[in-house]
Amino acid sequence: MNDKLKMDKKHLLIIHPNFCIRAKKQVESLIENSNYKISIITDLYNKTPQLSNYILENTKIISFNFHNNFFHRIKFKQMLKKQFSNADIIHCHNEPNYHVVDTIKVFSGKIPIIYDIHDLTTMRTGKKCLQEKFAYENSDKIIHVSEKFIDYCNRLYKIKPSQVILSSSSKKYITIKNSTNINKIHYDFVYQGGIFDPSWKKKWKYSYRNYFPIFKSILDEGHHLHLFTKINEIKLPTYAKLNEEFNTFHMHGHLEYKDLILKMSKYDFGLAGFNFDNIKTQSTMDYLNAAMGNKMFDYLCLGLPVISFNANAMSTFLKTNNCGYEKNDGIS
Repeated sequence: MNDKLKMDKKHLLIIHPNFCIRAKKQVESLIENSNYKISIITDLYNKTPQLSNYILENTKIISFNFHNNFFHRIKFKQMLKKQFSNADIIHCHNEPNYHVVDTIKVFSGKIPIIYDIHDLTTMRTGKKCLQEKFAYENSDKIIHVSEKFIDYCNRLYKIKPSQVILSSSSKKYITIKNSTNINKIHYDFVYQGGIFDPSWKKKWKYSYRNYFPIFKSILDEGHHLHLFTKINEIKLPTYAKLNEEFNTFHMHGHLEYKDLILKMSKYDFGLAGFNFDNIKTQSTMDYLNAAMGNKMFDYLCLGLPVISFNANAMSTFLKTNNCGYEKNDGIS
């Protein structure tokens, strides 16, 4: 009977060169709530993938050395044809987009292909992306992070069946927390995720993550602020100086997700948003205003109210669902 159940399970193939936190949340929830047999193709050696022990124990991991060149792309397509023609559904995360194009060229019309967009290249860069266009218009189903992304793509590409899936955490991480006391004089704020140091000259690609002025304003008011990021402290000299100046600034480095969640549950407010000071294009600002960050849902699963800034979609979500605040310019 057990062997028959195993044979009856549908095979879900997930392809994501840089296995990110959004993919991690999706896979853990699928393991917990579905009956799929799951295989994951990712690069285990390029970047540290977000593969928890829970995922490693309950899926099949296939490591592939992804590169956008003729040789590696031919090898990838050959591997797909040889090993995964029995898949029932294929779920491709974007960024990069070329592997989605190759997957479609191998399996279009044979296996349903989902295109999961969490970083909309065209909108973020303000430039056309032919690989994104091909992947979008030739996939069978599109997953987005916000309605604004759907509206944008409906204007840019052929309209496809699309759905928003929020990047919430698996229910095993959800914590019941007492309400934050909003009558305190000083609070504990937390930010987790990517960050940009103002000392990085000529590297402005991610300058919208320059949180130094935001952190400084919070610390100047006497609050505590906790930073969790994968980036080594030695590469963050501006924040290291902030750490020396304020004994209320705490650089915690990187923690595994389950440990991070436990640690963050003790604080009062989560921070989510962007810095527009060095953004040059309207398209990039539109992209950031349409984004729905992973970190916001990490805070919310712990019962932390979120404070958003320069992030319209996240601010709208917080206000609509009464689970946070939007910081406006000129307001403490």
